[in-house]
Amino acid sequence: MESYLLKSAVCLAIFYWFYKLLLENENMHTFKRYYLLVMLIFSFLIPLISFSTNVVSTKTISPIVFTNLNIEDANNVFLLEILPLLLGTIYLIGVVFFSFRFGKNLFSLIVKIKKNPKLKAPSHVNVL
Repeated sequence: MESYLLKSAVCLAIFYWFYKLLLENENMHTFKRYYLLVMLIFSFLIPLISFSTNVVSTKTISPIVFTNLNIEDANNVFLLEILPLLLGTIYLIGVVFFSFRFGKNLFSLIVKIKKNPKLKAPSHVNVL
C-alpha cells in the first residue's frame, strides 16, 4: 500500500511540475481544467500498471554463516539496538512540542472567546 501511495505521489508531483512549468501562464483555461482532472485520474491509475519479466538464474548462491562477530559488527549491533530508542525520543519530543503549542493556541482561543462580544443565534453563537 505504501508503495502505491509513493508511486501515486511521484506521478502527481511530475504532472504538477509539468503544469507549473508549461501551462500555468497560458490562457487555455478549459484545457487546463481538463488537464488537472485527467492528471489526478492518471496519477492514481499509472501505479497500478506493472511490467513483469522472468529471469532464470544459473548460479546457485550458498548461504554464508557468520560464526563470530568482529568489533565493527558489534558496533553495528549496538547502533541497531539504540536506533529505535533515538527515533522514539525524537518522536516524543515532537509530540510534547506540538501538544504544548496546541494547548497554548487553545488557551488563547478560549481567552478571545471570553473577552469578545457574542451574538446568539438559534443554533449557534457568533463571537466577534
